Order: sequence, then structure tokens, then C-alpha cells
Amino acid sequence: MKNDLTCGVVRDLLPSYVEGLTSPESNTAVERHLSECPDCAQLRTALAGAPKQAAPEDAKEVDYLKKVKRRGWRRVAAAVAVTVLLFTAGVAAKLFVIGTPIQTQGMSWVISTDVPGQLDIRVYSIWSGTACRQWETEQEPEGIVRVTCRQVLPSPLSNSGDYRAVLNTEGVNAVYLGDQLIWQGGIEISPQIDRIYQAQTPYVGDAPAVGRVLNALRFDTCGSYTL
Repeated sequence: MKNDLTCGVVRDLLPSYVEGLTSPESNTAVERHLSECPDCAQLRTALAGAPKQAAPEDAKEVDYLKKVKRRGWRRVAAAVAVTVLLFTAGVAAKLFVIGTPIQTQGMSWVISTDVPGQLDIRVYSIWSGTACRQWETEQEPEGIVRVTCRQVLPSPLSNSGDYRAVLNTEGVNAVYLGDQLIWQGGIEISPQIDRIYQAQTPYVGDAPAVGRVLNALRFDTCGSYTL
């Protein structure tokens, strides 16, 4: 069959042919010409192996997408950094500012009645890793006075667990440190007395419980002993 396509026409069609954009009839005609024309066949091979050049519009679109992606990563990184910062600030505020209600297990106290009609209350922190802030002394119904604070980690904001309060005993029936009763009816309930009270057991046959009572009584200062 006679090939009606000239080299000029085939070379115009080759870019579309290589991209697969020509019709089957055109493909047949182009391929017939290529089988007979080494120059056009060589051009087809060169076009098929050449890297594709993005159109200016495509290049702009790719650049835009890259910019959007970079912005997206920056926003994600910024969001993560802000989240970490807020979390760290929250933990620091909890540990150094907000703290927890007073726990008397780490506290000691002394109550003096040297001045008639007054209670001189001194509170100390036993643990060096505990400080106190926001001390308050509140008068409650039925003659109850409650001393409270927030326990925090030591910092420049709060570096001490010591506190002193002087109370007028008139109308005062009991004094609490947090939820711990420390004075009632003219009697100081010292930390040691409280430890003994907390160690009480109704059953003398419970050897570990009896041992805790003896330890609270500091019975070991009398020498060795057996149950």
C-alpha cells in the first residue's frame, strides 16, 4: 500500500504519536512511514527516550503544591511545638504553682500555749522536696479552726514548708491541719501521738499490726523485744 505521509507530516505527528494521542488510522500510517524512513524512525526513537518537559502551567502547579506542602509541614510542626509548650507549662503550673492539698504525712508541728489564751502553731515540712504556699487559717462552725495550704515542689516562688499561726483560744474547740486533728480541748495531738493513734489495732493476735504500734511507741529504744 502506498504511503501518503511525507516526512514533514510524520515529524509533526511524532510528538502526539509518542504520547499515544493519535488515532489508530494515523498510527498505522505513521508506523508504515517509519518502517520505510530511517531518519523519521531515528527521530521517533529520540522522542520516545527524551525526558518529558513539564509545561509552564504544570511547573507552576507543581511549585504551588510544593509550597502548600511546605506550609502544611510548618503548620504541623508549629502546632506540635505549641502543644508541647502548653503541656509543659501545664505540668510546671501543677507541680510548682497549683500543687496538691496538704498531706500531713510529710509534716510536723508544735503547738505552744506559753501565752495564756493563745495557741502558737508552728508547722514544718519534713521532706526537703516539698514546699508549701497559699497558707490559710479558716474559722469553721462549732469552734473548729482549719489550717490549710497547697503543697508544691520547691522553686523560687515557694521554697519553704514552714508556717506559723497565732490563734486566740476563745471559742476554739479544735484545730485541724488539713484533715488532721492537731489540738483539741487544750491537748496537743503531736505527730508521734497521731502515729500511735493511726497504728491502733483491735486484735492483739495480729502480729504485724502490734509491731506497727510498738514501732510508733518507739519501743525499740528500750532494747530488743519479741512478741
